[in-house]
Amino acid sequence: MTAPARSIAATAPTISIRNYAIVTAAYWAFTLTDGALRMLVLLHFNQLGYTPVQLAFLFLLYEFFGIVTNLVGGWVASRTGLSQEEAQKRVDDVIAKAKEAEAKARQAADTARKAATYLSLFTAFSMLIGAFIAAVAGKIGGDHRDAVPSQV
Repeated sequence: MTAPARSIAATAPTISIRNYAIVTAAYWAFTLTDGALRMLVLLHFNQLGYTPVQLAFLFLLYEFFGIVTNLVGGWVASRTGLSQEEAQKRVDDVIAKAKEAEAKARQAADTARKAATYLSLFTAFSMLIGAFIAAVAGKIGGDHRDAVPSQV
């Protein structure tokens, strides 16, 4: 008994030009919007006074941490048995929590900086008042020592 011959053409997937055009158009749209967004970010940070080297470093870090995030997501997926998407979501959640903690720390540091500024101004003003009082007291004490009637 011989098995009927199968046609290779019948089992091969058909590739339509329409699907190719949709994927290509989506990729081009993403590339254009991503490029435009990066240019807007560059112009914004340039207006804030960042140097070209700082901007290049900013984008280098952006790309580097994108790679690290994907690698860590794959590692978590392989270790825990989660899908790549679930593992990536977990990694993104951890990164978001770290950014939130950083924002809270920056806010606390800003509050501490303001308090330290007020404290230093208060201390400087207190020292000026203390210096004035010491000068007046020195004048009164000197006049008393010399038995000169004080004019203060």
